[in-house]
Amino acid sequence: MVEGPSVHRVELFHRRMLQGRVFQATSPSRRFVDGAAAINGRVLPHIEAHGKNIFYFFTPKKVKEEEGVLEKLGLDAVVVHIHFGMSGSLRTFPYPGPEPREATRLQLENKKEGLVAHLSATLCVHGNLELYSCTQVAQEAVAEGVPIVSVYPGMVYGPGKLTAGNSLALMVMLQIYQSFLEAQ
Repeated sequence: MVEGPSVHRVELFHRRMLQGRVFQATSPSRRFVDGAAAINGRVLPHIEAHGKNIFYFFTPKKVKEEEGVLEKLGLDAVVVHIHFGMSGSLRTFPYPGPEPREATRLQLENKKEGLVAHLSATLCVHGNLELYSCTQVAQEAVAEGVPIVSVYPGMVYGPGKLTAGNSLALMVMLQIYQSFLEAQ
């Protein structure tokens, strides 16, 4: 099982191996076809781990990795949120690499750099920067003791029904909206 420290080791390794490069993305298992199409031919300028979650940020053009990089990614950035689960992995190989396994959701290739990466994970979703912001707000709320459960990136449940009348849901939605406005 991939634990928090292992996810941070993956982050550091992938910053050295993958960050700043352009990849051709495919979904050999056909379970991440739309996500692969969304990041295909894009640059990977930033990788960030939080607990057991890791986020890969893809943009149409290079963005310098420095403090405040998230504010510089732009509204056309695509975020890939990965949670490895019990047995997931994101392995890198010299190109062309081995044949993808049945569980390989995402394959990243860069022939020029001689790299290929295979991802198998319990959770692999893509979206815009709001996906990342929502996940961050939910994780911060949990860390502060708010009794919510993040059941899917961008979807949280707290005590009672998740409606605009639920004060917890309203608080989380307002925090997300405020984070989004501050990023503009």
